[in-house]
Amino acid sequence: MNRANDGNVDLAGRFWFGTMHDGETGATGAVYRLDADWTCTRVLDGVGISNTLVCGPAGDVVYVADSLRRTIDALEINPVTGAPGAQREFAHTRGEGCSPDGSAVDVEGYLWNAQWGGGRLVRYAPSGAIDRIVPVPVDHPSSCAFGGEDLATLYITTARWLLSDEALACQPWAGSLLAFEPGVSGLALPPFGG
Repeated sequence: MNRANDGNVDLAGRFWFGTMHDGETGATGAVYRLDADWTCTRVLDGVGISNTLVCGPAGDVVYVADSLRRTIDALEINPVTGAPGAQREFAHTRGEGCSPDGSAVDVEGYLWNAQWGGGRLVRYAPSGAIDRIVPVPVDHPSSCAFGGEDLATLYITTARWLLSDEALACQPWAGSLLAFEPGVSGLALPPFGG
């Protein structure tokens, strides 16, 4: 059985969302695009745990994390129609003991990714190279989004799920909303439908 997991709008106001296997063991999920006229199109199949689903500043790429595979892919899209094109691996966390989760994009085109199990945010350059690692005081940051005045604050959601009482005692902020100013503003996004 599948369930929805993560979603964001692109620069044209289309809503991209993904599904995942509820047991987190199979690659039975998919990625969908919901257009302003409520047409829903299945874009990708074979996704384990869909996450991220944010667009780049030119509106011609959507980043898709698969937390089960520990990858973030760059999916080229037509900025006008949203039609998918080539897909390539952008970054991965294989061998690092953590999984890519939710993301946000800044005005410089860098991708900020919350890394579940890694206690960190990673800022990736448009090339996929790691630009900066920001430690957070919890094991499970789950996503991030820019907000506040001038979109200059990065808000980070976190989780308590799967943490023992002992682990929770060491990280009392688990399950809280964290925030910091990274020195760069977020990419402004339109509401659904543009």
